[in-house]
Amino acid sequence: MAARSSGSAVISFGLISVPVKLYIAASSEAFSFKRISPEGNITSQKVFDAVTNTEITIAECQKGYEYEKGNYLILQDEELKALEGAKSNTIELIEFVKDTNFNPLAVEKGYYLAPDKGAERAYRLLSSVLKKESQMAVGKYYARGRDHLVVMRPQDDALVMFQMYYANELRPFEYKFSSATEPTERELGLAKMLVANLASDAFDPSSFVDEYAARIREVVERKRAGEVFEVPKQLNAAPVMDLAALLEASLAASPQPKAAPLPQPAPLEASAEPTEKKPSKKKKA
Repeated sequence: MAARSSGSAVISFGLISVPVKLYIAASSEAFSFKRISPEGNITSQKVFDAVTNTEITIAECQKGYEYEKGNYLILQDEELKALEGAKSNTIELIEFVKDTNFNPLAVEKGYYLAPDKGAERAYRLLSSVLKKESQMAVGKYYARGRDHLVVMRPQDDALVMFQMYYANELRPFEYKFSSATEPTERELGLAKMLVANLASDAFDPSSFVDEYAARIREVVERKRAGEVFEVPKQLNAAPVMDLAALLEASLAASPQPKAAPLPQPAPLEASAEPTEKKPSKKKKA
C-alpha cells in the first residue's frame, strides 16, 4: 500500500459509519518530456486569440461551452461553482447487487480502502458480508466538484472501491460481422490447440515487464554516458497468410504441452474358480 493516502472518507450504510482512508490502487508510469529550445532552454507557451491573433494572458480567458459549432456560451467561475454537488466526504452505499454484475469496462480508477482509527470492526463486518454473500456495494462519492458513481468489492480481507463511468459515458460495441468471416471447424480446432499450448494455471502480472519503460531508461542512461543511439530500422510487415497456415506456424513455434499420462487399466479382481455342477439325480416315478 502507498505510504500516503490520497484522502479520507466515511462509508455510510444504514446507520453504520466506517471512517476510511483512500489509497490510489494503480497509476500508469508516465514519462514527462519538456519542450527544449535549440539553445537548450525550457520553452514557455503563449495564448493567442484564434481570430485576431492577439496575445492574451491566462487570467483574461473565460470558460465557454460550445453548444453548437462555432458558438460558445460563457460560464463564469461562480456559476460553475454553484453547479457542483454538495461537498461531502461520505461514500453513501445505495444498493447491494450480485458481484457478477461488475463491468470492468466501466472502471475509471480504483482505490484501496483502509480502516481509519477505531473503524476496524465495522470495516471487517462490511468486507466479510460482501465476501460471504458474493455481492458488491453501489454508491455515490463526492470528489473534485462532482458526484461519482462507485462500486465497492472485497479483495481478500480488504475493500477496494472503483470509481465508475456513468452509463452515458460508455461506448457501445456496434461492429457487425459478415457471415463470410465465420471461422471454419479446422481453424477452430487449430486455435484450440494453440490456446492449450499457451495456457497457464493462473495470471501472474509480476511476470510481465513494461518493455517501453525499460527501453526509455536504457536509452537515457546510454545517452547520459555519451553513447550515440541509433534508431533501429522498421521491419516490413509480414505478408498476409490464411488463418489455418498462420495457426499451424504458430503451433510449430509454441511450446508443446506436457503429454498427460495415459490412464492405466484398472486391475482385474480375482474371481472364484467355477465349480463343476454334478448331474442331478432324477427321482423314480
